[in-house]
Amino acid sequence: MTSLVSRTARKVLAVLTLSGGALITMDAPAEADANAPLVTIDTHGASTNGAMAYLTASPGSEVRAAFTFTAQSHVQFRAKDNFAGSPDYQLSSESTCSLRGATFLPAGESCDVVLRFGIDEYPAYNVAFGSVPYFALPADESGAPLPGAVEEARQQSVAFYPNPFAVTPANFGETEIGTTATRNIRVTNAYSPTPHGFTMHLPAGPFAVAAGSHGLEPGESIEIPVTYTPTLLGEAIGSPVPGYVAMNTGTLLLDPFARLSGIGTAPAITLTGEDIRFGDVDIATQGTQDLTLSNTGATDTTVSISNRSELDASGISVSLEDGTALRAGETLSTPVTWTPESAGAIPADSIEITHAPWVDPAGTHGPLAPISLQVTGTAVSPAPAVQVSQLDFGTVQVGERRVERLTFTSTADHPITLTLSPGSLSSGLTTAATVVVPAGESVSPEITWSPTSSGTLSAHLSFTDLAGDTTVLAEVSGTAVKLAVNPDPSDGADPDGALPATPETPRSQRAEAATLAATGSVEPTVAVLMALGLLQLGLGAFALTRHRARRERTSAGAA
Repeated sequence: MTSLVSRTARKVLAVLTLSGGALITMDAPAEADANAPLVTIDTHGASTNGAMAYLTASPGSEVRAAFTFTAQSHVQFRAKDNFAGSPDYQLSSESTCSLRGATFLPAGESCDVVLRFGIDEYPAYNVAFGSVPYFALPADESGAPLPGAVEEARQQSVAFYPNPFAVTPANFGETEIGTTATRNIRVTNAYSPTPHGFTMHLPAGPFAVAAGSHGLEPGESIEIPVTYTPTLLGEAIGSPVPGYVAMNTGTLLLDPFARLSGIGTAPAITLTGEDIRFGDVDIATQGTQDLTLSNTGATDTTVSISNRSELDASGISVSLEDGTALRAGETLSTPVTWTPESAGAIPADSIEITHAPWVDPAGTHGPLAPISLQVTGTAVSPAPAVQVSQLDFGTVQVGERRVERLTFTSTADHPITLTLSPGSLSSGLTTAATVVVPAGESVSPEITWSPTSSGTLSAHLSFTDLAGDTTVLAEVSGTAVKLAVNPDPSDGADPDGALPATPETPRSQRAEAATLAATGSVEPTVAVLMALGLLQLGLGAFALTRHRARRERTSAGAA
């Protein structure tokens, strides 16, 4: 036969059921009969005293008393339906044991007898009794009685006690393992017309209540704190509360209608961290930032890097060792370095942090909460350690030679040798092929421009630091112009009668004229030249005068 209650569970379900469908779960009591009966009985948590099971019920509710009979060997089994007892209980149709005649029950198989008991109001009597007689006859594998077998006759009794107390349930909801939550339950002497006392009692488990006895007048209530300290993940049920001694049985009766419930959850292991921002990092140099992690949960853990191989391939190194301890409420900081090999954005864009899972005593671990920290940065070419000034020659006449200086300034801590790229020199420019700039100082080598034709100069002289593989450019500019020339030097006028252009006085002659104007004196050579010029002018004027007089006389004689 098939048992109403599962045979595989040692903590059996459903011994007592409210009219609303509530269940309680209790350990099955050990069989106390030393005579090794043919059939054992499971009362599914009802308090027992020998062959008596004790249950309690409140007015307006119904209690089920389930008895599971299990054959220890092959038997013919029957339960009698002519049991004696109070009219307040009856046999439930859920029963699976035969009540009309013997039925073969193979060894290990079970069947159930279920009694139902209910009261509408608190009764005048203190207890309602019921009995279930049953009989077992040894049989062979086919179910036939063994020769000479003697039928075993026993009975199971049950006592229903009225319960005067109404107790509110308490649901603790989700509670983190390792922490304690507290709720109040209200116990009321709701049904009895007389005072009743009780003592709080809870089986061992995650729920606890302070010990103590309480007495309540009819209708009086008391609130009692109950704590829940889960140690395992998942739902926990505490039942029942409260208990009281009935009549002279000496048995503690437990109220099946009050339930305590809660759900144990994994302790919080919450990691927080700050993103890593390297900014611009020179190629072949090392950028360093700090990785900061905090455990804001209530449980210690260990942390590790899950994408370390990807970070290593990107030139990113995290000093955090896998399995580093991070206690609850603590923060750690560790350096992260990046040494780029080429220009561009950082290849890896995140650091993945994981932590060890919390594991409860049953071996079940809580959920993991890894975090991902963003990593940003850009590799750039390093700035030259030497800076060079720009140079403008201004206006220079074609054929003239002008000398200026370029200024090189070093920010390095060592001397730097710069080599000029010959191909960057424009026509007419000359300067040193090599420039040595001392550490942290400046030098100004000469640069000469001798333009051979008019036009604009715009040159970019390239100086390379071969040791540092860097290049600096010197921008050089200027304008070359030609000196103006008269077309007919004999008379100083051009064919169109325009005045001759006055040539620009060379810089040296302008300086000498400025000196003469300022001092009123000239050098001896200059004075001689000026005297000769005046003499020539006088002779020319005398010759011109004679020439004009001769022409006049000749014209008069002809007349």
